[in-house]
Amino acid sequence: EGHYLLMQEFLFRQSGNAASINIWIEIAKYLELFRDTPRLWRLNSSVMKQLLETLTEGMQGPCVSAQKCLLEANLHEFCGRILCLGAEDYCKSNGKAEFHWVVDGDGTPTMLDDESMHVIKFDRDLVVSSKLLDLLLVKKAAVHCLMAMLEGCSDRT
Repeated sequence: EGHYLLMQEFLFRQSGNAASINIWIEIAKYLELFRDTPRLWRLNSSVMKQLLETLTEGMQGPCVSAQKCLLEANLHEFCGRILCLGAEDYCKSNGKAEFHWVVDGDGTPTMLDDESMHVIKFDRDLVVSSKLLDLLLVKKAAVHCLMAMLEGCSDRT
């Protein structure tokens, strides 16, 4: 994908500056706010998804310093919590308006209006709510983040 290791390392540590800020840890700390306030991240699933995608990009290549740093920050535990979150709990507590989507055989989602919900017959198509789709997209980002954390690992520790 063309990851630029020098930039990834620079975001980890800015040598030569009076103060060095580890951007990867700062993003992980921001994610901790979501972990400690489940209602907050349910209302802002797109923000959480973007944060996970940013951390994923920071680790890919692989950037070993970012991988080790985020492993020590227990990012893997946070991703595990996301993967264990049940759809029922998420959809009940999420206050956003709900839309319905039909996902056809090739994975293409199409938003439905209330009238088409009653008219269309769904054979093999999957109908999901927008809340559930949000949750699934965050879970997908968490899986990608976990895979980036393992990318290029050759030791057993």
